[in-house]
Amino acid sequence: MRRESFQNPVTISIRIEKIERDMAQYAGINVSEICRRAIRQELGLYLKESPSIPKSMVDQYFLYLDTRMKQDAELLETIRDYVFQKTQAEKQVTERQQQISAAIKASVDGTADYYVRRLPEHDPRGDFLEVWDDLQKVIQAAHGIQVSHDELYEYFRRLKA
Repeated sequence: MRRESFQNPVTISIRIEKIERDMAQYAGINVSEICRRAIRQELGLYLKESPSIPKSMVDQYFLYLDTRMKQDAELLETIRDYVFQKTQAEKQVTERQQQISAAIKASVDGTADYYVRRLPEHDPRGDFLEVWDDLQKVIQAAHGIQVSHDELYEYFRRLKA
């Protein structure tokens, strides 16, 4: 969670029972944030019921709230953009993996065991590297997808498991 930034920060203290503080810390509750929200809520109620606070102070408070709302909106927009980009990236990776799996499955057509036996863990000297190069060429020609050796290995390792 991000830290709140303040224009003119002041520190206040409150008194609560130690067990309450310990439980709040254990639960991950931000006591300061709760206090700030409660004060803002009470200020709103007070302004509604008793407008005796000087107008200049009220204007200054509304200016502060306006600034805070703009900052929060900017943060929210940044978070939305990040989540959207991350979701799009994950979607692209998933789609690519599905395309690769379909292309490999169509290209090996029942001979998957042949390739499982030629995985690098079964080929310490690299004698079957040409097999993987040939499979890459077949997939490229048949499906138009560039597949790396690692992607091929991963596919056949999943089959093996």
